[in-house]
Amino acid sequence: MNKEIKTIHDIVELFKEARKQNDEQKLKECFDALWEMQTERCSIINVGRSKDITDVSRKIINGAFIVRLYDGFDNEWIDVSKPLPYEEALEIWSKKTNGGTEKTTYNDMDYYAIFSEDTMMLYSHPSGRWDGK
Repeated sequence: MNKEIKTIHDIVELFKEARKQNDEQKLKECFDALWEMQTERCSIINVGRSKDITDVSRKIINGAFIVRLYDGFDNEWIDVSKPLPYEEALEIWSKKTNGGTEKTTYNDMDYYAIFSEDTMMLYSHPSGRWDGK
C-alpha cells in the first residue's frame, strides 16, 4: 500500500477508494492491514467460524455487515445499522468505540461488534432488528 496506515479511519478511507476503483488487490491489502490491526482487546473481524483467511477476506470484500450493540444489562444484541459494505460498518463501529479504544469487549458490559448480515444472534429480540429509522 502506498499510504501509511495508522488508524481504523485510514483503513476505512482505503477501503472506500479500493471499492470505487473495483480493485480487488487493494481490497485484499486493506483486509490484511485490518487483520494486523486487531488486538486481544479489539476484535474487528467477526465473520463466522472460518479460520481460513481467504474465506474471511472474500466475505469482507463481497458481503454485507451489521453493527450491533450488546446490551450487557438485558443480555441482548441490538442492530445499530442496516446491512452495509464492510468499510461503512467499520466506520460506524469506529465512531461508536472511539477508534476501537472503548466498548469493544464483554468486560465493558455494553459493547459494539460487526457481524455478517447472515449471523443470527442467540440472545436477540426480533424488535432489535434495524428498521431504517
